[in-house]
Amino acid sequence: MDEDEAAVASEPNTDAQRTNGEPEPEREADVTEPAVEAGRGSTGRRRHAGAAVGRAVVILVVAAVVYELVIPYTHIDGTRLARLVPNTPGLAAFAKTTPQAVEKNDSQTGLAAVTSAAKTSPSRTGIYSIVWNASQTSAAGIIAFLLPDVASARAALLQLRSQKMGITTYAADSLDRKSTGSVAGIPGSYTVTYEPSAQAPKGTPSLEVAELFYGRIVSVSEAVGTTPSVSTDAASLAAREYAVLERQGGQVGLTVQEYPAGLTAAWAAGAVVLAAAVALWPVLRRRRAEKRRLAYEAEMANRVIVKGQIITKRRL
Repeated sequence: MDEDEAAVASEPNTDAQRTNGEPEPEREADVTEPAVEAGRGSTGRRRHAGAAVGRAVVILVVAAVVYELVIPYTHIDGTRLARLVPNTPGLAAFAKTTPQAVEKNDSQTGLAAVTSAAKTSPSRTGIYSIVWNASQTSAAGIIAFLLPDVASARAALLQLRSQKMGITTYAADSLDRKSTGSVAGIPGSYTVTYEPSAQAPKGTPSLEVAELFYGRIVSVSEAVGTTPSVSTDAASLAAREYAVLERQGGQVGLTVQEYPAGLTAAWAAGAVVLAAAVALWPVLRRRRAEKRRLAYEAEMANRVIVKGQIITKRRL
């Protein structure tokens, strides 16, 4: 047998011979599952996106709640009292006249109930009047008193009747109280008719006063003139006023809440920026960590340990 034949004969020719008589175990194939890995990655991204949206929503909700507590401010708007009186008198004699409407000070009334209410409840107390003047001797008007509660309104009602609708209330104007009554269809209304006295100058106008009470509001309608229609004018004006008070439910709010445009815009912008930062910061942090990991793995892949020494490969 020559040398080549001896070498061939000496080499193991079976798996059993190469493994000292034991068969070599089968190696499992390194099979990757790209579809599964892609699915896991997609699920993770959706989970992170949902968490980011959730964080942003929480920040925006908290910002909205704090905004409502800090930014808005309230103040008393006296012009809202205009809702207590009609815009037009509904009387032909005053149809073309320009109304004179004004918010009055409580000290101008001389009514203790109104003055006291204005001091203790300024946001729920007010006086508003509107007047239509056809001439120097012909006019019609309404004055409405808003009180903080029904008890205060009743007290003001009684004071009005005793102080402003008494027998000698207009004696200085040469007017005598001739009769009292009520307005049909208005429960609790009270009317007083004043006519020129015997000593009154010629041409002195008559005065008709109609008082009514609705909820927290006391209203007085007046008509002045030299014609017999004065009494009917006052009654018509009172009926028109009563209809307005019915629509308002016997009350009106004077407190107004304001939202400053500039502060609102700044607050909204800040809330959006903060929500975006809180939502995206964890995402950016994970990306930076992933970059550092990849850089580390790349660096380690370029290192070779030779006899205990680390040698870094350099790219050419």
